[in-house]
Amino acid sequence: MIATMLLCTVAIFGQDQPKLEVRPVARLLMDAALIDAGSENKDLNDGFAVPDVRIGVAAKYGDWSATIEAGMQFGKVTPMDMYIRRDFSPTDYARAGFFVNQYGLQAAYSSSLKTGMEEPRSNMALAHNYQLGAEYVHHDSKFFGSLCFFSEKESMMRAGNETGNQGVGVVSRLVYRPLHDDNGNILAIGISGGLQTAQYNKDNELNHRQITLMSTYPTRVSSVAAQKAEITDARFMAEFTPELTASYGRWCFEGQYYFNQVNRRNSLPAFIGSGAYGMVRTIIKGKPYQHNDDFCMTAIPQGGTMELCLGYSYSDLNSRKAQIRGGIVNDYSLVFNYYINNYILWRVRGSVTTAKARTGFEDNTVSILETRLQIKI
Repeated sequence: MIATMLLCTVAIFGQDQPKLEVRPVARLLMDAALIDAGSENKDLNDGFAVPDVRIGVAAKYGDWSATIEAGMQFGKVTPMDMYIRRDFSPTDYARAGFFVNQYGLQAAYSSSLKTGMEEPRSNMALAHNYQLGAEYVHHDSKFFGSLCFFSEKESMMRAGNETGNQGVGVVSRLVYRPLHDDNGNILAIGISGGLQTAQYNKDNELNHRQITLMSTYPTRVSSVAAQKAEITDARFMAEFTPELTASYGRWCFEGQYYFNQVNRRNSLPAFIGSGAYGMVRTIIKGKPYQHNDDFCMTAIPQGGTMELCLGYSYSDLNSRKAQIRGGIVNDYSLVFNYYINNYILWRVRGSVTTAKARTGFEDNTVSILETRLQIKI
């Protein structure tokens, strides 16, 4: 009798316990590119590359989940997404660890699922990459809001005795989305803003006294800077970016504007950088666009979908008052995306990129035709 009662008690309590779910995560990108490099033909070369390989695990236990992922890029192993997440309700969650914080629409897309194959050059120059931080997110049917406190990326790579006092920052993203339905009608208007202090530099005289903004030409087969601004005597950077997503059936527009101001020491004039991008997307085979509530973005199309994307990006890292000429980049692109299934994606991207007004470099125009086969599990 007692044994039966104990067995029943164990069974009852066992039913209340959530199950631990563990699954592998992996990513493989394979690129090939033909490049007309103009005046930079010594560095920008045709060829093949495997620019991103990742492997890791994702686990879920009730309201708790975690992701641990490491990547290899050209033979170098680096930490990628590594964070713990707690869901407080269907509309609220928090996460802490190493991830790309929510700053603008592009931050919602993973690096391998950028609509235009490569992220807009303006986003690369003026937005965020991986940071070590803690973030809270609320998302209901009409509103998305996030707040993140973070330290600089180097705090994940180096001990405190190497970095010195770490650079820190705060960023928030707020989006109003009055329309998103199953017929592909989406309207989302938002703004992100933040503050961050100067960055780590291996030169002790520049350590946490400099902020560097840059973008490369839009290919991963060769990594060559198209523009670069090294802002010395930096105290902190203030930034904001409004965003817009508008979709009607199989047509979609996505865009952002960027404004960054770096305040400096010793009464030096502030550096101001700016940029913008616009992307027109259309599904030529498949169902209409859908909205992803969790990350406030256009959902990744289903397997079997074919898509065309026409994009333009502008980024200006020249600041007359600060007397810094990092360069002006214009990028025009046309991309074909074929979502073969939910795990395999084939892309073809053609682009023309102009880089001008750069200290130490002549103006240049680069044309690139590239393709990518990628697998993401």
